[in-house]
Amino acid sequence: MRKIFFSIALLAMFSLVFSLSSAEKVADANGTMSISNDNGEINASMSNVLTVIFNLPTTSSSGGGGGGGGFIDPYNFTKPVAPVIEYLDDLLSTVKPSDLGFSTLSTDKMKAEQTNNFLTTSKLDYSALSLWTAYVKDSGSKEEINSIVNELKTGLMDTVSVEHKSEVFKIRSTYSNVANYTNRTRVTITIIPTQDITNVRVLEFIPKSIASSDSMIVFTDLSDNPVVLEKDPLIEWTIPSIRQGETKAIIYYIKGATTKDDFKTIVSYEKQKPSEPTGGVITEPEPQPEEEYPLEEEEFEKPGNFQIIWPIIIIIILGALIGGYVVYKKQADAKQALLLKQKLAPKDLVIRSDIVIPYDKVRGVEKFIEAQIRQGKGDSEIRQELLNSGWHDHAVDVIMHDVHTVDKNIDKLDNFIKVCIDKGMTLDEIKTTLMNVGWREDVVDLALDDFK
Repeated sequence: MRKIFFSIALLAMFSLVFSLSSAEKVADANGTMSISNDNGEINASMSNVLTVIFNLPTTSSSGGGGGGGGFIDPYNFTKPVAPVIEYLDDLLSTVKPSDLGFSTLSTDKMKAEQTNNFLTTSKLDYSALSLWTAYVKDSGSKEEINSIVNELKTGLMDTVSVEHKSEVFKIRSTYSNVANYTNRTRVTITIIPTQDITNVRVLEFIPKSIASSDSMIVFTDLSDNPVVLEKDPLIEWTIPSIRQGETKAIIYYIKGATTKDDFKTIVSYEKQKPSEPTGGVITEPEPQPEEEYPLEEEEFEKPGNFQIIWPIIIIIILGALIGGYVVYKKQADAKQALLLKQKLAPKDLVIRSDIVIPYDKVRGVEKFIEAQIRQGKGDSEIRQELLNSGWHDHAVDVIMHDVHTVDKNIDKLDNFIKVCIDKGMTLDEIKTTLMNVGWREDVVDLALDDFK
């Protein structure tokens, strides 16, 4: 009976050891496990404690590399949390199923991990930009770069520092049995101006070592309407304005993994002209008439003295008249010069009492519209970009229909009036707007007659 009991206990012990070693994948004997025997029927010659030897990993405080590391408690193990990737959906949208060896694969079946990143801050000037022309083949792109270089040289434009970040990601499917993966590099251009800037132009030159052509570039909704000037590639963005302290970020992607940051980025903007001093015209003080002293009665009684005094009085009167005329002429000339200067000086655009746009802002948006038209963009797309940048809806209508420029082309008033009526404006409101920007009342009335 004791032999049977001992055999059963030994069999149970080996079954327990086998299950533990199988579950934890431990090997040969190096630790101990004790099973207490509380059954008084065990042979007295046996020990009351049955000891079984099996292997456990040795404890190490150094942690470490791929060869082992410290003891891991299987009952107290916290799985490391993967870092959160910004704009993950945007990143995964740049990957096609075929890039991972699938004919169809949704983005929720993809996963990404960051493998590298670079961050640089730079501020390039016209001397650095002028070197780009050696690598640009398109004559139109060369002309545009030379134009920016000249404006930077003459002080009409200036540059601002830019933060350039490149993040490298490895993307694969969530299926563990598929080893295919692809790489993407996310490029983020961040502009944080120290003052309000307008007519901002961002030029990004990508070396061939990073992207051999524009076919390796992927633009998404976060790319902010870029224009590829050169397929090598050279990319341009135009931004109407950025306020001081505002952060403007542009994101695009490159197929593949970059190993260094050799991007060249320059951000230029139109410098504002210094405002002219205001105030009245300074004129010379009027000459004070000389103080006249009364002549004594006896002097008038003497004919000789009277004959001498009259010429003096006449000279004084003529001198006063001439002096007064000179002062009047100077004041008139100064007033005329001021009126001419005010007439020729650029004026702010006053559309309504609550919509007053500085002259330099108007010139800035005019140049922006011209640049967008050259790039082939339509009126609706340009209009939407201006609205997104914070421009007032009515101000955009006035400038895009060119009614803020008073000239002989009154046909443009018809299109503007029709747009305003479609938006629910009254004819009186439209008339007020047109007269505010400089149109004569009779011309406005003539244009409005067709809509009454």
